[in-house]
Amino acid sequence: MKGTRPFVSLLFPLLFPGILYLGSCSFAEEFKHMEPPTVISCVPDHQYLKASEMKEIRLRFSTAMDQRSTEEAFSLKANTTLKAGTFQWEEGGRTLVFTPQAPLLDRGTYTLTLSTSAEDRWGNSLKAEFNRTFLTKEETEPPKVVASSPPSGGKVTNLRNPIEITFSEPMDRESIIRSFSVLPSLPGAFTFSSDSASFLWTPLEPYRKGETYQITVKKDSQDLSGNSLVEEYRFSFEVPDTVPEILSITCLSTGSPLTPAQPGTYVDPSLRIEKNESFRILFTSPVD
Repeated sequence: MKGTRPFVSLLFPLLFPGILYLGSCSFAEEFKHMEPPTVISCVPDHQYLKASEMKEIRLRFSTAMDQRSTEEAFSLKANTTLKAGTFQWEEGGRTLVFTPQAPLLDRGTYTLTLSTSAEDRWGNSLKAEFNRTFLTKEETEPPKVVASSPPSGGKVTNLRNPIEITFSEPMDRESIIRSFSVLPSLPGAFTFSSDSASFLWTPLEPYRKGETYQITVKKDSQDLSGNSLVEEYRFSFEVPDTVPEILSITCLSTGSPLTPAQPGTYVDPSLRIEKNESFRILFTSPVD
């Protein structure tokens, strides 16, 4: 018996690493999928719509979902009445398509809910409950401008300062582009927010010093339902004759100057500027 013990003690180390290796592969795969899933898009994607546009609802997820738990977590209600329907899956489990069993009615309120009991294929629960409300009736509320920048009557010293306008609801982008104007005229580029409720207009040429610029959004700006602004929206800002320029920047702790510097140049890394450094900035004229 003593002669067989060395054989057993050698065999176990040979097998055990293999067991560890197989287990680590499974663990590594699970570790890659620890992020909770989210709903990244919903179609229809607007609140007011015709009943005929609600023939199906499509939810797209950030990862492949567990079909059973996701279908059980899904509900569509007309007021408090649950609507029956069928489910289909696309994109390998990343897109859920729900088709109502009976056509939806006009002038109804429908609430879509996907609770956090929905899980992905790796057992992670939905990050947050997802809700949407759909109204199958005509939307007649006119949009309005709720914020704009620069402030009306203010002074702008950045000669390429963007103009930002925010509305009370998502807007039709083409109507905004047609109805927006800057006088004196300048070429510019539009950038819209993801929900089209706000936009930035950035001048492609610098503002002229000494000018007052009038910004106008005409009444024919429309929301997604075709409702126009009740009244034209206007504001203005001034670009002073003398725009302050930076003469120098100095590190307070060391007294090391950082300017003057030419455009396109870099700060000397040998200065070893700390992230919590304070600076003294000298302008050519007083600033607000």
